[in-house]
Amino acid sequence: MKSKFLAAIALPAVLASGPAGVHAQPALPLTPSPWGGSMSAAEQEASAAKRPAFADANWNHEVCVTAYSFEGVADDIAERKAALQTTHKLNMAEFEERRRLAALERQAAQHLPNIAKCKGQFYRPALERLCDRTRGDNRFCAQLSGPLLPGVELVTDKAGFVRGLAWNKVGDIYSRGAAFAPARWRPADNRGPVPAGPSVSGITYVAATNEAVKATDGRPLEHGIGQWAFSVEMLRQKREDLDAATIRQARKLAKRTGMTEAVGRYVQRPRLHFQAYMFDILLESEGATLAVEMRDGSRRTLGAPVRFHAVPENAPAFYTSFASYRIHAAMRPTAKEMGWILHPKADFLTASFAMRLEDGRIGTVTLRTPLAGIAEAWQAMNAANRDAHRRIERVEAAVGS
Repeated sequence: MKSKFLAAIALPAVLASGPAGVHAQPALPLTPSPWGGSMSAAEQEASAAKRPAFADANWNHEVCVTAYSFEGVADDIAERKAALQTTHKLNMAEFEERRRLAALERQAAQHLPNIAKCKGQFYRPALERLCDRTRGDNRFCAQLSGPLLPGVELVTDKAGFVRGLAWNKVGDIYSRGAAFAPARWRPADNRGPVPAGPSVSGITYVAATNEAVKATDGRPLEHGIGQWAFSVEMLRQKREDLDAATIRQARKLAKRTGMTEAVGRYVQRPRLHFQAYMFDILLESEGATLAVEMRDGSRRTLGAPVRFHAVPENAPAFYTSFASYRIHAAMRPTAKEMGWILHPKADFLTASFAMRLEDGRIGTVTLRTPLAGIAEAWQAMNAANRDAHRRIERVEAAVGS
């Protein structure tokens, strides 16, 4: 007999067997920008008028080093193309060389335009750390021991730089009139059964994003700094590699939430992953406090604060590829905590942390994601994974017979 909790999150009629079956639903209300912390609109207006010493602080260190690494690539590609035979019949080595050159051209076209962004005040220690790992000639790195490029200043005052960066970039979120458009939770694409790779079979996560838009008309904002997302990702490990306690935990999660316990020989457990498109140097706490806000206004904290770290292995990254432009925190919720997240009276997932605000103060920022659609997405994912598990089992049984 189905439990009251599982019955409460059962699939509604609007959902078919997978993501493609979700009918169009009305957009969720825009979320006012949370990046001002406790600052009022008047305080943000006043801050915008007070230009700090490093008002042109720029955190494009990775962007610029990468962009300058493609200088001269066009000439190199032309020379290598000229050296290739021009016959219609290419051998395998020539084919691979043309493929590599095409990929290099695409990368150059993506990164070279970013050179225009490489002006302002840069934090010298950050550039030094980056250039220590950079190979080959790079004019942006050469500034560390030679003349500066036009429009570039290297600074060592971290407090002043962070103050300027917060005013310049976090303050810009307010100045541009940004709000954030939350999306309903959706499952990732269904890969179906992959007998040779059960760890990637079926659906591996559900997620909800928050897009930066103009508050007045909902138009997307360029760059999108300040966007954030939550995802619940399925970690899979071979059953024989797990201890008895971990397998019991997976069974408890399956019983409480309807989670598919295994896909093939791989036992599943969920990971809750928070990410935001924000500069890591502005963080003033070691981690984020994750919580569930209930409809009655109560708040349930999910374990201890979760440390910030690099993007977790095999996790979806919805925003920039540059590590210093994003923050991540991930945890493994217990069956009880996962029950809170999926509870029909749960309203929001939240992440709270301290950071440098645009007026130079340290304040707490809380990012909130509606839980609209998570029950449907969770059920769709687990239905797809049960199907993948059964089909993989049938294939393995046929091979073994």
